[in-house]
Amino acid sequence: MYVKPDVFNPPAAMTIQELQNAKLSSITAGYLAIYLKLSDLYDAVWDVAAKQYADPKTVTYVSKDFCNALAAAQNEVMRLAERSIIDSIEDLDNSTEI
Repeated sequence: MYVKPDVFNPPAAMTIQELQNAKLSSITAGYLAIYLKLSDLYDAVWDVAAKQYADPKTVTYVSKDFCNALAAAQNEVMRLAERSIIDSIEDLDNSTEI
């Protein structure tokens, strides 16, 4: 008798309990730290631009492209962090870090 393998629900490498007790890996923590550093740049650019332009709307306008580029960089860092977490969850030898 043929039993079709369950390709949509492969066995989980980490159990729910292991996942609840998992700590951040140094790699995931590093990506999150980079994300936070990038977040600080929004304020830094705003502060400098505000010295040049008195009107907050003008500051927003002139820093728009920078903010868009920074948002794209943050999205990429979060994608890398997500990949790190997924790789850790799928790692059969790892049950302590994500």
